[in-house]
Amino acid sequence: MKKLRRGILVFLPITLTILMALSAWSCTNIVVGKDASADGSVITSHTADGAFYDARVRTIPGKTFPAGSKADVFWNIVMEEDYEPKKIGEIPQVEKTYTYFHVGYPFMNEHGVAIGETTIGQKEELKTFHPDARAIMTIEQLEVFALQRAKTAREAITVVGELAEKYGFLPSCGSEGECITITDSTEAWIFEIRSAGLMWTPDSGKPGAVWVAQRVPDDCVVIVPNMSRIREIDVNDKNNFMASKDYMQPAIDNGWYDPNSGKPFIWQEAYSPLTGNDDWSLSSMWIRNRLYTLYSQLDPTREWDPYAETMSYP
Repeated sequence: MKKLRRGILVFLPITLTILMALSAWSCTNIVVGKDASADGSVITSHTADGAFYDARVRTIPGKTFPAGSKADVFWNIVMEEDYEPKKIGEIPQVEKTYTYFHVGYPFMNEHGVAIGETTIGQKEELKTFHPDARAIMTIEQLEVFALQRAKTAREAITVVGELAEKYGFLPSCGSEGECITITDSTEAWIFEIRSAGLMWTPDSGKPGAVWVAQRVPDDCVVIVPNMSRIREIDVNDKNNFMASKDYMQPAIDNGWYDPNSGKPFIWQEAYSPLTGNDDWSLSSMWIRNRLYTLYSQLDPTREWDPYAETMSYP
């Protein structure tokens, strides 16, 4: 995570223009802590490149619901402009929801909670897909529920994490994992989630997702270009980390991490493909090009290596 002098608001418009030219099919988030911005703002951006995403911005008013109401769960929210969303489940509705801005990837509510999205790779054993999966919570549906139910970034993380564990995380961009960058007026967070595999069922007794979240330090800027950015996790540090209860278990079960090795558990390495997997691996030039371009803009006084390993970036 990169510390910066104040002045990031000047940098952002220039950088977002550059991002549009880098790739036609990439999503890149820039997350800015309050002490790294020119005016003390906490910022998340999100470029959702792709002509098929629903680009209509609509205001969805908050409502009050009677006890026992249900909230529908949909597939295909992200392409709603061209294809009718399909109901694939329902969950208990809360008493009151908040007003939010709806688009392919919903992005902000009346309390200033903002969300950006960027797909990240996950290993083959974790992948699942519609319509065969029993999981029903896509990242865009989780964003809807978070914005309807949360007043802070931390509350949004709790909403997303609990719903994904209970009802199963369902990939909607291929069969990959997801990262959402979540901010409120004081804090910025990176939240990363992976699915539980095609054989997961709600009655299995196991969580339908594994996830972790890390707070972005107030004086830092983080670039998230379709890759996992969270590495070592300290679940005892409640100010800076949140995680699902069994976030290490799939890695242990699949032999990706040995808790008796004496080595720390590195979330990024445990669940991300290191090579192959088209553009989604940690060795991808598609990812590396954006890291190099953006960090070169952030700190032009440093000599950045365009071929450096993606995991070496701050």
